[in-house]
Amino acid sequence: MPRIPAALAALLSLAALPASAWAADREWHRYRAVCEKLYLDKIHRTPLAERDRLEVLLRLGPDSGAPPGTPPPTLTIDAKGGPIRVAPGPEGFVAFPVTDALLAEDPVVLTSMPEGQKTSVSLEIRPVRPASTSFPLAELMASVPQANKLIKAQAGFFSFALPTLKAVLLVYPPGAPQTARLIAPGVERTIAADAKGHLRLPRDEPLEAAGARVELSAPPLRFELDE
Repeated sequence: MPRIPAALAALLSLAALPASAWAADREWHRYRAVCEKLYLDKIHRTPLAERDRLEVLLRLGPDSGAPPGTPPPTLTIDAKGGPIRVAPGPEGFVAFPVTDALLAEDPVVLTSMPEGQKTSVSLEIRPVRPASTSFPLAELMASVPQANKLIKAQAGFFSFALPTLKAVLLVYPPGAPQTARLIAPGVERTIAADAKGHLRLPRDEPLEAAGARVELSAPPLRFELDE
């Protein structure tokens, strides 16, 4: 399973935003241009009830020509109310703030990438991470139809070529003997992670309707959408 689900590939190829960077903390793009090129403005305008089980992240990094070990850049939104630092985590992912006020203001976005290198940005959509290792199956799986609708709406003409997402993938370290127990009245099922550390939970609408709960043996590194 790739980090970015294959079903998103067509959309992300349109959303990829490689651009020339400047010296540390120099101008990179205008805020509105970043949002428009990555569909963040359209996602923001989608009613919350249609995306409340989804987490929209940007993956920041140097392009393929950067020296090995080059860290992902930090972006700074140079807003009138004060600078907003957007620092990625260890994997380069970050939640980029999108608000009506910032879209109207359209401030400059700065990058920390050194002069002569490029900043690469792409979009990833994930399920909202449950607050604990025990949660309703329906709560997690609501992310699947939301993602399908959102992605196909943004893909427009190309939506016919996109596969349908059908599952949530829990990613553990390779070889980790982790499991998920699905528990409902009269039903108890255990799904184990494979050798890669991937544990796939397919949609099961009857189980969701029956109020099934998920009991994880341990928190995963991340949750992803899967075909």
